[in-house]
Amino acid sequence: MKNRKTSAGEAFKAAKPFPHVVSTDMFPDVWMREISMEIPDQQSANTDGCIDGGTCHSDYVHEKGRTVFSSPSSFGPATEALHRFMRTTPFIKYLQSATGIDDLVVGHEDADAGVYQTVQNGFEKVHSDFNMDKRRGL
Repeated sequence: MKNRKTSAGEAFKAAKPFPHVVSTDMFPDVWMREISMEIPDQQSANTDGCIDGGTCHSDYVHEKGRTVFSSPSSFGPATEALHRFMRTTPFIKYLQSATGIDDLVVGHEDADAGVYQTVQNGFEKVHSDFNMDKRRGL
């Protein structure tokens, strides 16, 4: 197991153009289809490209036509189940194994967590997310 972890972590760190991991068939197709059906149809977007029920991100400079649904109360049951699962010990252990990073921290405050939807012709420019947590001093 340790050799697998090391090789997976090395592959993560060596991935180009930046460290990343690709996992296929991680979740059952039926579950992903259920989640897809819970995401609002982009045909309901307003003129800024945003969808009611979420928070609009559309400054036309850094991003356009992006909506974030960050409140679990805005999730359907399948989406909420995925959100819960991604915070469990088995999933965190999988991420630790896949990346070789042993000390991953689960953000229980859900800062910047949720479902992000970008409509057709919407965009978000390259940026950095989740690189600091001032509350934890990380």
